[in-house]
Amino acid sequence: MPGGFCYTVSIMDAYSKKILSMNHSNTLDRRFCVEAAEEAVRKYGYPEIIHADKGRQFLSKDFLRVFRDSNGKEISKSSFGKKGFRDNIYVERFWRTYKYECLYLREINSPKDVKEVSREWIEYYNRERLHQALGYRTPDEVYFGKRVLTKDGKIVVQK
Repeated sequence: MPGGFCYTVSIMDAYSKKILSMNHSNTLDRRFCVEAAEEAVRKYGYPEIIHADKGRQFLSKDFLRVFRDSNGKEISKSSFGKKGFRDNIYVERFWRTYKYECLYLREINSPKDVKEVSREWIEYYNRERLHQALGYRTPDEVYFGKRVLTKDGKIVVQK
């Protein structure tokens, strides 16, 4: 962006590729990562397992505390020892798609712009964008398991 950076974190369901939450910040502090994790848990519940890279934000006590169930039990963690691109291949693929299909196609001048275009694009990504790896279904179809065609010809997922 002109005059600075905007850092983005996403919480993804690895099986369905659904983006459960996304958050943005002009710094790399852990707070915006914790907020994204809290939003994902609030909306979708506790996962059975979490996988994160070795970034400080994701290894912080504050971040990991989010993933304790209502009884205080810590949810299983997974991470790989080496920092290689294959460690988080599905998330890395998402970031490439996000940049090329969302960010690089729009004029972005502020963090507010990033948040606005990202929110709209994530809605499209989860509800309408077909994924070859998902058998040409959307992340919402896989996550929720139901496809519905609306009167105006759009494919949406109904709960």
